[in-house]
Amino acid sequence: MNEDRIYAVIKRHLSGESDPQDREALKAWLTKHEHNRLIYRAIQEYWSSEETSSDAQDKILKKVFDRMDRHSVEAAPFKTVPQARKTLIPAYLYRAAAVLLICAVVSWVAYHRLSPTPEQPPVNEIVEKIIPIGQKSTIRLSDGTIVKLNADSRLKYSKRFDGPSRKVYLEGEAFFEVEEDTLRPFLVHSGDVITSVLGTSFNIKAHAEEQTVKVALVSGKVKLHHAVLDSLQFSYTLAPNEMLTYRKDLARSEKGYFNKEDVLAWKEQTLFFENADLAEMAVVLKRWYGKQFVINHGEAITRKFSGKFTNNKSLEYVLDVLSLDANFTYRITDNAVIIEGKP
Repeated sequence: MNEDRIYAVIKRHLSGESDPQDREALKAWLTKHEHNRLIYRAIQEYWSSEETSSDAQDKILKKVFDRMDRHSVEAAPFKTVPQARKTLIPAYLYRAAAVLLICAVVSWVAYHRLSPTPEQPPVNEIVEKIIPIGQKSTIRLSDGTIVKLNADSRLKYSKRFDGPSRKVYLEGEAFFEVEEDTLRPFLVHSGDVITSVLGTSFNIKAHAEEQTVKVALVSGKVKLHHAVLDSLQFSYTLAPNEMLTYRKDLARSEKGYFNKEDVLAWKEQTLFFENADLAEMAVVLKRWYGKQFVINHGEAITRKFSGKFTNNKSLEYVLDVLSLDANFTYRITDNAVIIEGKP
C-alpha cells in the first residue's frame, strides 16, 4: 500500500470515519511490519488528545510518513538475510532503530502540542463609516489622519495602511487633516476624481446624486487626476485657497478660488447660504436636519437667500427666518417639511 493510501486510511480510522475496506487495509498494513505497529501506537496515543486540532493531526501524519520515507520503512521492507550474515546485523539493532524512530516522532508531536501555534498575520479589515442625514462624525485613521465627515456621507478605508499608499474612498463630504508621510501618499477616491497628498488639509464634496465633485485646498498641496482616464482627462495641482470643480455629466473640470466661510462652514456647525434659492437650500437642510423636503408651488418662491445660521439653530428657527419675506408657509411632520408657495 502506498504512502498516500495508508495516510488517508489512518486518518479516517482515527477520526471514526473508516469503512470495512479501510479497516481491512489497516489490518494488513499493521501485520506487515512491527515498525508499522509501533508507529501506529505512537500516533494513536497523541491523536485522541482533545488539545490536538485537526490541522495538528494532519501535521502528525505528514511528519510520520516523511520519516517513513527517509528510513524506507514502507518502500524497502526487510529482506530475508542469509544465516551466515545474521551475526553482522543483530535483530536487536532493528528493534533499536524502530524505537529511535518512534521516539523521534513522539518528541516531535509533544513539541508541537506544547509549543504555541505561530499566529497568522491579522487580516487587514476594511472599515466603512456611514454617517446618516442629520449627523456628523470625526474619526482618526491608523496613520493619525483626522477626517470630519458631514451628514449623508460614507468613508471606506483599511483599518491599517500596509501598502505603498494610504487609500480611502469617499462618497459625500469630508474635511481631511492628513498626517504627513513622504513615503506613502494619501489617496482619496471620490467618484471620477482621485486626490493625492502627502500631508495637508482639504475639503472634498462628492455626493453620488450631485453632478459636481469639489476639492478645496486649505493648506499644503494636492494633486488631482481622473480616476479612469488619468492625465488624458485632467491633471491639476492645487495651491492653498484653490478649488477644483469637476462636472460629472460634462466630464469637464475647472480650477478657481473658493470662499472658506461657504465651503468650510459645516465644520463649525454653521449653515451658510450665498444667493441660494429654496431648492438648493432644501438639499442642505435635508442632510443637516434629517428630514425630507416637499416644495409645492415652488415657482411662486422667487427669492434668493444669503446669510448664515450659527450654533446649530433649530429647524423651526431657520424656516421662520427664511419665510419672513419669502412668500411661503411651512409645516413640519415626523419625517418631512412641507413648504407651500403662495400663489
